[in-house]
Amino acid sequence: MDDQLMTVTPASQEKAMATKPTTESRQPEGWRDNVGVIVTISGVIVATFALIVAIFAVVVMGFTHLDEKIDNNLLYLDGKIDAQSAELRQANAELRQTIENQGANTANSFERLYSVLFTRPDRREILKGREAARVAGLMVIAGRLA
Repeated sequence: MDDQLMTVTPASQEKAMATKPTTESRQPEGWRDNVGVIVTISGVIVATFALIVAIFAVVVMGFTHLDEKIDNNLLYLDGKIDAQSAELRQANAELRQTIENQGANTANSFERLYSVLFTRPDRREILKGREAARVAGLMVIAGRLA
């Protein structure tokens, strides 16, 4: 029986080739017929896509964190600006009050001076000496305020 299997006739050879493909006929036509290559390429594509998604997620988280930090800084600065604005309004009100008081004092001084000058019969005597210096000083002050 071993001898029978070992001898090959042309008819049996053709029959064997028809049922049993040769090495050349068994090779795949290209990468599409090889499942391992397809799985490897698919794995690389999925891994690349996952890496892109991960990078995008990190970038979005970074921008979100940066946006929150900017918002916190803006809130802090708004609070500082509001506090300084309140201080400036207070200082401005005090300054206006001081200026109004000075204006009222100056107006009262001039009013008293003019009433003295025009109601007294001896106004020429008043303008002599120390009173003249006082009048000149008040005139200088009035010139600066005007």
